[in-house]
Amino acid sequence: MLNATCWFEDPIHIVFAHYFCSLFSIPIYGTAFLVLLLKCPPHFHQYRNYLVIHIASGVLLEIQMGFWRVNVTFPWGALCSNGYMAEYSPNLFQLWIMLFHFTAFSTINLFIHRMKVAVFHTKKTILHKLVYFMKYAFYLNVPILFALNVLIYPDLIDQKDYKIKMEKVCLCVCLSNSIFSSLQSRGKFPNFMWCVNCFFMQFDSWIFIVFYIFAYSAVIFAFLAGGLAAYVTIRSLRSINLQLSARTVSIHKNFLFSLVVAAFIHISFIFIPLSIFFAANFFVLQLSSISHYLTLVVQEHGTASTLTMLVTNTLLRKEVLNTFSHPFSGLKTRNDIPSILISYAP
Repeated sequence: MLNATCWFEDPIHIVFAHYFCSLFSIPIYGTAFLVLLLKCPPHFHQYRNYLVIHIASGVLLEIQMGFWRVNVTFPWGALCSNGYMAEYSPNLFQLWIMLFHFTAFSTINLFIHRMKVAVFHTKKTILHKLVYFMKYAFYLNVPILFALNVLIYPDLIDQKDYKIKMEKVCLCVCLSNSIFSSLQSRGKFPNFMWCVNCFFMQFDSWIFIVFYIFAYSAVIFAFLAGGLAAYVTIRSLRSINLQLSARTVSIHKNFLFSLVVAAFIHISFIFIPLSIFFAANFFVLQLSSISHYLTLVVQEHGTASTLTMLVTNTLLRKEVLNTFSHPFSGLKTRNDIPSILISYAP
């Protein structure tokens, strides 16, 4: 149990923002699961399963971050938790890493499934094989990363010497209000930062450096696999040899467009805050006014992505509107969509 000096309070508007976002996410996720699980046509089931897994990964990540309630403390760049399980903050960070890569795994499979559907009637190319190479490179990377995720625990839990160093160290560059100055110290730590609920990324530890290399390698492999799969899908749909009707091609393109926009939300809501946090480990960033919003954005990326998919995917949007305009027929599934529009038979 943490003592009183380890706790810190969030601004009241941040507390309300957390509760509002949590309440807002419930109908979004509920609608998505309702439509996907109870309203999808028979031939939609394979892609539906991938979508359900992907959305579930966002739900799990949001629940985990709700218990963690982590903040980036500027200008030091530490992660500090004041959630229900703050004393297990290092463990929750390790869990976050695993859930984050679960989200990446589900995203890869969504893009590859759309590619399979599009290239089913076209010749396989080298790029098609490269997509699978990136996919399996990601799969090979993840077990190694998870092993390293366990091995960094001592560096996360025992940081007294590293915190002393971070408090006293002077950097060559200070970023404050967009003005560069030199030899600026980060300043004295607040009392709560000496507790176990606050920790740094220990970049003077070789195991932590190796962990970061594999973590970002996995991200790169996932990005390349999804990006190349999207490119192959587009190129296949534009092929003059494609034996599909214009309506079918249009639906395929809409599915891919919806997936790309949702993936863009993922990338923006996760990697922009993570990039700022990463920079805070090497530069003095006076960004305390936005520190609470960074993790809030990461926490709500699943809700934003799910809402985006429901809005941009024409078939899903129609089912959502039909569900709420005819609530008593909400459990009736559609059978009027040809299988080739949604999936393929292997």
